[in-house]
Amino acid sequence: MDDNKEINPNEDEVKEPSSWGWVVPGIIGMILGKTLGLIGALVTIGSYFWLQPKVGTLGSIALSAVLGVVSGVGAVMLISS
Repeated sequence: MDDNKEINPNEDEVKEPSSWGWVVPGIIGMILGKTLGLIGALVTIGSYFWLQPKVGTLGSIALSAVLGVVSGVGAVMLISS
């Protein structure tokens, strides 16, 4: 009776980025750059490329857009106060 659990080697596998993976965060970054400034755009693009191997393309697009908006709004609030 062997009670050892099987180890799944695919659990920690890094997802490969697609060749078009930079287009959507680039567009979102440009929109945020025009509306919220350079900080929001840089955070969006940087967080996309940091999160993409970990959570996949769609999750990283959504999370990077949220992080870019929050950081852009925070920067505007800090500058204007």
